[in-house]
Amino acid sequence: MILLSSYGQSAIPNRQLEETNNYDEQSKQHVLDNVLGSIRNYAGRHKHRQPEVGVFDTTTHVANHTTVCPAMSPINYIGHGITMEPLQSVPIIGLSITEDVQRFVLKYEQLRLRIKSLNSFGHLFISMSKEEVRHTRVIIAGNSTGNIIVDVPGSNISQLLSLISTISYTNFIYDTNEQDVLEVNFLHYYIYINLHIRRPSLPNLFNTGGHNDLSRSVSVMTTTLGRYGSVNRMIDSVHFFYPNLAIIVADGSKSIEKINKLRTKQFTKPSYGGFFAGRNLALSQVRTKYVLHVTDDMYFTHATKLEVLLVEMENSTYDIVGAGVWENNNNTDCTNHISVHKSVEQLSGSCRMTESIPIFFLAKTAVLREIMIFKRAMSDEELFENVLPGMNLFCENVWIYREKL
Repeated sequence: MILLSSYGQSAIPNRQLEETNNYDEQSKQHVLDNVLGSIRNYAGRHKHRQPEVGVFDTTTHVANHTTVCPAMSPINYIGHGITMEPLQSVPIIGLSITEDVQRFVLKYEQLRLRIKSLNSFGHLFISMSKEEVRHTRVIIAGNSTGNIIVDVPGSNISQLLSLISTISYTNFIYDTNEQDVLEVNFLHYYIYINLHIRRPSLPNLFNTGGHNDLSRSVSVMTTTLGRYGSVNRMIDSVHFFYPNLAIIVADGSKSIEKINKLRTKQFTKPSYGGFFAGRNLALSQVRTKYVLHVTDDMYFTHATKLEVLLVEMENSTYDIVGAGVWENNNNTDCTNHISVHKSVEQLSGSCRMTESIPIFFLAKTAVLREIMIFKRAMSDEELFENVLPGMNLFCENVWIYREKL
């Protein structure tokens, strides 16, 4: 018998609610030993991985240059925010001389503006024909190089302003993610302009059918290792509430049994490859915009309302929306309510922002393929702690039940 609260927030067998109170001292000690063991294992892994984290921080990120804007600078400029593709050109926008300085330098006999590429990833160019140079008193040295110098009489400041507006930068060293810094020297002031050279990200396009059809937007993914009773129960429960939902099963069993279910795809992998190898395999076969992650011993009830999760996902910028799990632990014969931890902010309704989520969640397929939890082999408990790169939400009004057969 499945019980639903008046708010539809939980769905657990009545028997399990009663047996929750029958929790003897031996069972408590068993749970405590498991928790302490997990803490010790986590501490050891954390210590061993610290050197790897240091190498990652120093080698895998392009430095995000900090621009210090000098006080009373004679030049207006954009210190950071100019982005370009490799081997392309970009105008150096926002570069100009302040009005007070324009009036002040009229008495100068000669003015010099110098712009230099500090990392030598490209060259600078001022768009001015030889005919225009011949009829003015402007001298340009190093045009189309990484170090350009412009000399102009102070009385001809308007000509310098015109030249500044035509300056462009062309990258000639291919790199998909790099930065160059332009050093600008004028009236003994130095300013720095950061250029981000990178390939633009390609869009992730999914065919959702152009209408609000949950089955066109969501797929279910899971893994199994010989637990065909559990995985078949999960599939049946999904299709009882959502008959058209596609399910992807990554099977790492030693003895493969064919799963003969409608709208269910079974993919095999080598045995003992780990759950995360299976999750990677299943995720690679998802063709919908969103993917629902479940374990094979979970099953849907009336409280498993995917529409709620989908609405939160569609109407926000969140990458992952998690929900509650009621778990029956056969070792201790008790029911554990697995909820979210590290809550950041309570939002309206029954959802809140969080840093980590349970193992039952709806996620953007493209984001889940990028975050690190599916890129390395790790244990289930680490799944809770490694969803940080995404924007996460936890909804307390959606539940799934978990029980091992």
